[in-house]
Amino acid sequence: AKMACAFLKHAREHTLFINEVESKMHPLPIEELYGVGKSSSKKLRELNINTIGDLANSNPQTLYKYFKNQTMKIINSAKGIDDSIVVSKKSEAECISNSTTTSYNLNSLEDIYKFLYPLVENVSTTLRKNNKYASLVGVMLKDKFFKTYSHQRRLKNPTSNTDEIYKIAKQLVKELWNEEGIRLVGVSLSKFSNNLTHQISMFEDVKVVENNNELDKVLDKLKETYGNNIIKKASQIK
Repeated sequence: AKMACAFLKHAREHTLFINEVESKMHPLPIEELYGVGKSSSKKLRELNINTIGDLANSNPQTLYKYFKNQTMKIINSAKGIDDSIVVSKKSEAECISNSTTTSYNLNSLEDIYKFLYPLVENVSTTLRKNNKYASLVGVMLKDKFFKTYSHQRRLKNPTSNTDEIYKIAKQLVKELWNEEGIRLVGVSLSKFSNNLTHQISMFEDVKVVENNNELDKVLDKLKETYGNNIIKKASQIK
């Protein structure tokens, strides 16, 4: 698969069946064989092995002196043979993020917040679709000089609530912004958990937390069915 992807720069083809190895792979320079690094390719060229085909047809006994236990692995690789286990299970994302680049400078916190909220809404919706809760919120800013700044905060309680994440993201932006014009705004969520565990302080109402979570889920369904502009929270209407 790694080799087939590399063909994009040679021809617009992405197949590499076993019967195509000789015609597609073997003419390529040895440096293009996946798994052969800079030092290995240098040594192979010193041995007059200049193409992947040369390696596929080389004598293992000759190469063993230089590559030891890796000899048959690289020769088989040149032949299109690999007995590595194929992992078909999709790995879970470790981070959910989104960013936007502007065509003009954002010169105030209010301007930045206008771009920040849709980003928060996007990542929090994705979080809820995956039935996850995030314990780490991060923001990223890139100023008009293309210098990048980032800031993050670990939460006491994991959350998937849009308003709560937005509130934290706004605080992070306020602490991070140096009053230079901003051209990129980004937000990220990570440190996921499957369950909502909430440590309630004496000033909090657990019912409010639950209601906010349920409201977000209802809004997600409405937007998925009728579009993102079908409804807005009052806090976002000016």
